[in-house]
Amino acid sequence: KQLGEIWIQSPHIGKGYFQEPEQTKLKFKKTLKNSPGDWLATGDMGFICEGELVCTGRKDDMMIVRGENLFPQDIEQMVTEVTPEIRPGRVIVFGQVENQNTSVQIVVEPRQDTKKQTLDKIAETVLAQVNTQFGVTNAKIFFTQRDIIPKTTSGKLQRNRCRKMFNSGEIPEVSLD
Repeated sequence: KQLGEIWIQSPHIGKGYFQEPEQTKLKFKKTLKNSPGDWLATGDMGFICEGELVCTGRKDDMMIVRGENLFPQDIEQMVTEVTPEIRPGRVIVFGQVENQNTSVQIVVEPRQDTKKQTLDKIAETVLAQVNTQFGVTNAKIFFTQRDIIPKTTSGKLQRNRCRKMFNSGEIPEVSLD
């Protein structure tokens, strides 16, 4: 099994972006050595297993930590399962490059009535599990207010937007008693 970006070729794929020749070349004009024609780079990562295509996530979302490929949705799922105090679907993970090293940032929306002592315990448990299950020792967790984590209209997490909001200070830390 080899992980890579999924490229597709079909007469039903568009020819490119309107009046954007450079972007068109980068996305729609990929070539393979022994295959004629242009290929579309989908931005999805995957591999073939027993003749079936398995999509593992988005290329832009993948984090490389100490030479290992990590997909945020794997960590998000694990974090959500750690405790019922974390709102399902309200965990977002992204990589942060600091001093040429990638750390893992975990933004979490806890349930409304969660106390500070509980959050401290959740943070300790989550960070220990991220280390155990994914070998990540430089993860950081940030608890935010309800309905802050950005999603698309169809409910998908917006990791890149969340990273930008986080870095600009637009994601408020949860206020605790």
